[in-house]
Formats: sequence, C-alpha cells, structure tokens
Amino acid sequence: MAEPLHFQIDEYYLDLQKQGQDMDILDAERTRRNPFPGLRPFRTGEAHLFFGREGQAEELIARLMRTHFLGVLGNSGSGKSSLVRAGLIPALHAGKKQDRISDWKIVICRPGNSPIQNLAAALAGANTGSAKANVLAPEAGRMLPLLQESSFGLLETEAEADEHRKTLLIVDQFEELFRFSSEIPPG
Repeated sequence: MAEPLHFQIDEYYLDLQKQGQDMDILDAERTRRNPFPGLRPFRTGEAHLFFGREGQAEELIARLMRTHFLGVLGNSGSGKSSLVRAGLIPALHAGKKQDRISDWKIVICRPGNSPIQNLAAALAGANTGSAKANVLAPEAGRMLPLLQESSFGLLETEAEADEHRKTLLIVDQFEELFRFSSEIPPG
C-alpha cells in the first residue's frame, strides 16, 4: 500500500479552494485597502503594487532565456520571493520576452520537511490546475516514485506531462534542503 502524501498547503490557498475563487482576483481585492503585504512576500496577483524592481525582473528574464537556470540570492528579507512572484512571473505573463507564456508551466515549490513530496504536490498542482487535495493526491502519488527512485525523475515527470512546454520550477526557501534529511533513506 502506498504511503499517503502529506504536504503543506497555506491556509490562504485552502480558503481559496473552499470559496472557489481565483487567487489573482482575490489578491487584487484584498490589497485594495492596504497595498503593503506586511512581512510576507508579494504574490503574483499583487504585481500592480510591486514596483521599482522592473529592471531586475527584466534581467532575470534575460538570464533565464540565456542560461535556463536562475539562482536568486540575497539576505533574508531582501525581497527574493517578491521579485520572483510579483516581478518575474507577471513579466512572463505579460510577454516581456520572446516566447509566449503559453509555452511555460510555472511550478512553485517550498521544500519544507518533505522536499520530494512537496515537489510532487507542486508538480501535480501545475499539471492539474487544481489546488484540491482530492485531485492533487493521486497525481502527486503517481509522480512520487519517479522523483524518489530516479536521478532523472523530474525530467521524466515533465516529459510525461507535456514535452512541448517549458517548465519554470521555482524552489522558494531553497536553503531548507540543507536543513532537512527526513526523506533520505539510511545507508
């Protein structure tokens, strides 16, 4: 019997699921009153409030097109997540590059205590377009063995999903990978 998947879902996204609302629309409505997100990073739907770093977002796109890999480094609280979520992603959506966004699948993952399971859940969410646990669990459960057993598991899951789309995998809080080892088998 397969082990059940347990992954972290932000309460905000659970509320979205319960209400059946679109995240970007809800973000815009929630920030009408207060344009500052506080200590949390800006979200994609708050791009209209995130300004002053357009040049950095354009540089990220240029590097992404050249190298197909980005490392966004900086001190804690310097705005790395905001730059990616409210700068890079909206710029891709707006077509501020040569390719069109329809050629891209954007996957946002946070490693947490179970990096492989959380990656499977994030990929499942991007593949199904759903945040509903009953939709995510079977898809993530199908991907999990590939991700765990093969060093090419990520490539294999993406080849199965859609070989004609580019995938932008965003690993927020990447440093968590160096703190947790709960999924590494002994020996």
